[in-house]
Amino acid sequence: MGTILKILGAGGTLKSLWPSVAETAQASVAPPDLGTWLGRAMEYKASCPLVEDFAEGQIWIQKVSSSRKYFVGMKTRLKGIVGVLSLQRTDLLASVVQWEPKKGRFVPLWHADQVARQGSWRRKVLVFQEEGEAFTEYKLSPEGSKRKHVPPQGRPLDDPLSSFLNWRAGVYGPLRPGQVFLIDNLARREPLTLRLTIASEEEARSKRPTSQAENWSFLLRADLEKEVAESLRGSLEGWLDEQWVVLFAKANNVRLLGEVWARLSGKWMLLEPELRSSPEPPLEKLKWEI
Repeated sequence: MGTILKILGAGGTLKSLWPSVAETAQASVAPPDLGTWLGRAMEYKASCPLVEDFAEGQIWIQKVSSSRKYFVGMKTRLKGIVGVLSLQRTDLLASVVQWEPKKGRFVPLWHADQVARQGSWRRKVLVFQEEGEAFTEYKLSPEGSKRKHVPPQGRPLDDPLSSFLNWRAGVYGPLRPGQVFLIDNLARREPLTLRLTIASEEEARSKRPTSQAENWSFLLRADLEKEVAESLRGSLEGWLDEQWVVLFAKANNVRLLGEVWARLSGKWMLLEPELRSSPEPPLEKLKWEI
């Protein structure tokens, strides 16, 4: 399920086929309104033909007080028999980003991605420099740590969560039928380009379940030629509401499971919708918790 959310979150640097906010006069000094996402958690549950609700996850966004910074977090865990077979795998991702008025977009400051199982864990941390165009990568585990620097790439970079925030903020244009995004992705394994398409009104109308006519407003599609986030390739479809909230998503080729779908199962206000200070990147050689 974390895989599905990463893809719907765009997973990289989005290059819209429509003009971006940064390329127009729409760039704003203040960060854009994030609507129902800010200060709330969204919970998703994933199922496959053989196992119902084998995974669950949450994603949330918090503003950092008196700043242009935001914290985005995502946590997923496998449950039941799938959890047992995976040694109770949990994935934990987080990013701190900052709104840059001159760029008209959120720029990542750091990103962390941890996979933990019973008795083991590994984590990758990206600390960005040069206004988000370069980064230092840290790989940590109980066995040790590695570090390498990636020089400026001559273009804005995004991690999976910062790109999700930019997409949600409308940085790449409004959510509308026919919108196409090309995604230059900072993937876990290797760079790749993804293509996201918002279906036409006619196609969405023909595929929308009659029981969901009110809320399922936009149909999003992704065709993945390479494996993404360790397990997913093939095609993915997701339904979004007017507030850009992913309501339902289905992937047709997930390793070991085949078809997998995820649904929005709950949402709530956070106990701490605004953070007093910006969290530091988790560079200690210890299992990370948030």
